[in-house]
Amino acid sequence: MNCVSSETVAEAMAVFVKMYQDSTIVLLVVGYLLGASDKLLALVFAGYRRLRLLARLRRRGAA
Repeated sequence: MNCVSSETVAEAMAVFVKMYQDSTIVLLVVGYLLGASDKLLALVFAGYRRLRLLARLRRRGAA
């Protein structure tokens, strides 16, 4: 059970986003704070990485 106020979470996420611009880390932390299961986090992470890879390939004109 989480006993952290939403303001504290919002402030922590703002600092985290400023420190780490890699949005993959931010997604994983948000998922963890929301209490997502490990399997769900793994699926989200894998899908997000695939979307980033496809976007990178499109920018290069390969896809």
